Amino acid sequence: MNMQQIIISTIALIITIPSLIWFWLNHKAKIADKKQHIAERDQSINMLADSETRCDKIKEKADWFFDLFNSSNEMIIAYGVTDQEMPTNLLAVNDAACRTLGYTRDALLKMTPLEIETIHEPMVQRSQHTDVELLTLSNEEILAQDSKYASRNFQHLIKRIHASETVIYDGSFVTKNKHRIPVEITVHHLGKPEDNRIVCTARDITNRKKSRLALLESEQRFEDLFTASPIGVAIYDAQRNLININLACLRSFGSPGKAEFEKIDMFNNKYLPAEAKDNIARGKTVQCEAVFDFNDLLHTHNVITSRRGKAHFEILFSNMGVNHEHNPLGFLVQIHDITEHREIEAALQLRESQLRQSKKMEAIGTMAGGIAHDFNNILTPILGYSEIGIELTPPEDRMHKFMEEIRTSTMRAKELVNQILIFSRQSEESEDLIHLTSIIKEVSKQQKTALPKTIKVSCSTKAQRDLVLANPTQIHQVLTNLCTNAAYAMKSAGGELNIHLTNFTMGWRHRHEFPQLKKGNYVRISIKDTGAGIPEKNREKIFDPFFSTKPSGEGTGMGLSVVHGIINSLEGAIALVSEIGKGSTFHVALPLKESETNEESTVWVPPKSDNERILFVDDEEKITQMANLMLTSLGYKATVTTSSLKALQIFKENPDDFDLLISDQVMPDMTGSELAIKVRSIRPEMPIMICSGFTGKLSGSKAEELGVNKFMVKPITRRDLGESIQELLETDATEEITMDAPHPADVRDSVDV
Repeated sequence: MNMQQIIISTIALIITIPSLIWFWLNHKAKIADKKQHIAERDQSINMLADSETRCDKIKEKADWFFDLFNSSNEMIIAYGVTDQEMPTNLLAVNDAACRTLGYTRDALLKMTPLEIETIHEPMVQRSQHTDVELLTLSNEEILAQDSKYASRNFQHLIKRIHASETVIYDGSFVTKNKHRIPVEITVHHLGKPEDNRIVCTARDITNRKKSRLALLESEQRFEDLFTASPIGVAIYDAQRNLININLACLRSFGSPGKAEFEKIDMFNNKYLPAEAKDNIARGKTVQCEAVFDFNDLLHTHNVITSRRGKAHFEILFSNMGVNHEHNPLGFLVQIHDITEHREIEAALQLRESQLRQSKKMEAIGTMAGGIAHDFNNILTPILGYSEIGIELTPPEDRMHKFMEEIRTSTMRAKELVNQILIFSRQSEESEDLIHLTSIIKEVSKQQKTALPKTIKVSCSTKAQRDLVLANPTQIHQVLTNLCTNAAYAMKSAGGELNIHLTNFTMGWRHRHEFPQLKKGNYVRISIKDTGAGIPEKNREKIFDPFFSTKPSGEGTGMGLSVVHGIINSLEGAIALVSEIGKGSTFHVALPLKESETNEESTVWVPPKSDNERILFVDDEEKITQMANLMLTSLGYKATVTTSSLKALQIFKENPDDFDLLISDQVMPDMTGSELAIKVRSIRPEMPIMICSGFTGKLSGSKAEELGVNKFMVKPITRRDLGESIQELLETDATEEITMDAPHPADVRDSVDV
């Protein structure tokens, strides 16, 4: 091959080889591009598939979240915020919000929170700087959209939320039917703070409000019951620290407040029974009765209290159990003040004792009445015959003096019977002018007999005048009670008991002793003993009912109270002087009375008579015999009989032959009062005198109701009989005594026969 061909071949190769290389490279690039395109296409296909998968998952998750959003029982509401920090229309609401508020979802999404939420406007005082538009005349809740205050409130709320704060508050939503639902609202950002989206969750708290209201009402009822309870209540914790106490408990203990009451250990004090304290320590519920001595509490516990003396309490210690964590809750202590109840019981026991004593005295009185009747019937002829003997015997004759002694002894016996009737309560207890000397001497004699020999009894009467207006029974009771107390003060060591009677005129010297007495003349009875004396702290209380320093069962605490009442009723006064270790003296002052009658003349002249005719009836033959002589000695013509039936027969035969009927009361067949009624039925103007050895139920006033002109108690002196007869006969004979004569059976029911 020639060179030219070689050169041409070489040049051709040089030209062809780059072309081939370019073609090959270009083809390779195309193949790479095609591969890349295919890869990109495959990748796009894969990416599309992945995107579809992710979209399906997102849609599934969105559906799940939407279902979760709607399945909530709480209302969930989302809304936006304007540039003025005010809420926009609702962005989203769940089914619970639609269901509770009664709106459709579309209707709610057209509303703002201001249209469904209420606002509670506060009551504010108006001033010159007050925004008048913010004021309202009502403090009730209104819709937020109707309130200027609500706008300010929402702006403040949104500012707090922008500060990344979750706000929780109680409010209320208004339903489509204008029904208000109380809700608890929780508000926070939805997304980032700059998103200006807010979500609020509202929980219906109607039941909670009802429960809270019920709890408040229950607490208020408990507080009212606790405060107003008439029984004292104190609440303690498990460590026995006082938590609360009501007014009744403070009042029962006289405490001014809780701090003072706390000074008293209610669980462990010396006034509680030992068994009760042991059971309380074991945590048991215990009911017991305790007697608190407030005088002792005042000094030993240094408490402030208005109570004094002893008080009876019924106390219930209730263990309140444990709470849900099994921790002890404490004690409820209920305190019932039964002091008055115990005093009433003591008074009832005293009344029962007095009733038994009264029944005993009634039985004794019945027996004494029968004895008095028979004894006075015995004394009547003795007194009558002695007075007739005095009348018929010359004064210089020895028999005259004998008869006077018999008469004197008979009158003493009469007074003795009268004293028996007084002590047995068979005599009338009307006040009368009485002399104290004889009663004091009688009480002195009784005390000498009754008291032990270790107690010497003496009596001194230095009073020139001793006349007072009183009842003998009352004076006996006063003296006996004071002497009994004096003897009790000397029962262990013995001593002297002195009864002293004097006069004094009320003036400045006696004002400190008897400050309540008026000026005037008085009789003073002093009962002095040499006992232990009365402590000063007891002197102001000795006259109080039921106050006694004697052991239980030895005194009722009523003796000096009764004495004080009797002395006050007699317009007198009683004072005490006592010194520890030297004895006590009770001074009784009674107003002195002037005698209204002149002293009896030593010689009594019988009134002149005109031979008046007297019918005398008594079932005792000796009395009728004596009466015949006595009436004859007084100048009267006497017809005597021992039978009331015979007396009635005599009167029926000649009713005009008699000027006066004198009859005994207690007689067989027919009593004196029954005889008087039958006589009056025949002759209404007939004067009648009833005599009896025992008054019983037939007193002077009762006899007057039965139409009897005069009632006298045996034995009757000749002078009293003569003056009484003269008084009856001097009555105008023409004066008719009108009376409604009761049936004899009624008389037997109303008087002792």
